[in-house]
Amino acid sequence: MTMDSASAMEVSGPSVAAILFLLVDDTQAAQLVTQLAPTQVGTLAEAVYALSDADDQMIAASLRQFARRIAAGPALADGAGARLRQALDQTIGPVMARTMMDRVAPNDSKPMFERLGWLDAPALHSLLVDEHPQLIAVVLGHVQPAIAAQVIRLFDTAMQENILLRIAALRDVTPDILRDAEAILLAKGTTPAAPVTGATRGTADVAAILNGLSRAENGKLLKNLARHDKILARHIEDQMLTFDDLARLDDRALSALLQAVPSDALAPALSGATPAFRKRLLASMSARAAQSVEDDLRDAGQIASDAIQAAQRQIVATARRLEDEGQIQLSGSK
Repeated sequence: MTMDSASAMEVSGPSVAAILFLLVDDTQAAQLVTQLAPTQVGTLAEAVYALSDADDQMIAASLRQFARRIAAGPALADGAGARLRQALDQTIGPVMARTMMDRVAPNDSKPMFERLGWLDAPALHSLLVDEHPQLIAVVLGHVQPAIAAQVIRLFDTAMQENILLRIAALRDVTPDILRDAEAILLAKGTTPAAPVTGATRGTADVAAILNGLSRAENGKLLKNLARHDKILARHIEDQMLTFDDLARLDDRALSALLQAVPSDALAPALSGATPAFRKRLLASMSARAAQSVEDDLRDAGQIASDAIQAAQRQIVATARRLEDEGQIQLSGSK
């Protein structure tokens, strides 16, 4: 490979990171890992193991890409708070470090719960099992939904409902509440330090957690939640699968869905779709059906938002029915 071809070679971001990781010494490598989130560590590990065929040209291209990115302007402040906290922990101790960070850091940058992301579901469940449901809700509302779903599985049915209802009711959780939760967890021997997700979003968080469970599990929980609050359960279910989520269907499934949808729902539903999704939906219809929908859209003019939402909900309900019948597979279903 010539120098020109090596310069033009493009290497994926994870591969560049893996090559740089292998080029530094063990101490630097360990320090790099401490700056990564758990999911990033997994991505890096996969990339390292995939480097069996890396040659000199790939290494040179990776270094050039890294140098170009640095020259374009490094984000020096990215992760600055976490790095400062780690340095202070090592030099003046965690108690004094936390006191100093509380005094100088802006409220919205004070980290919470990062290290919970390293715990597996049984360990996190063991940490929370004896706590009040409200504290459990606060914690599970701030970890990745996939982890929260695995933890929810380990509670009994009554506690599952209690926790999910509380997560759904969470709004703005103040730094003081998070610090109280942190203090309780610290007393048990763990050291949570920074956010895994942003502010809680109530029912959206519950929907994300339920999507991490099997259809049988989330269906049962939704029915139980509906006994407490039908409107809340309906709102959660609506967020578990939205009209925009249907864009992830493959062409065969999308075609099957459109054939099963009442024709009078297509025009109002498509009027509220993104341009790209609308184009794909029309392309999945026969030429005659697509022309008919386009004519309906032109003739209808401005369609009321209530009509759009009702039509989109009807299509989502049809998608759920087709999945229950085994005709299509929705993304994320188990």
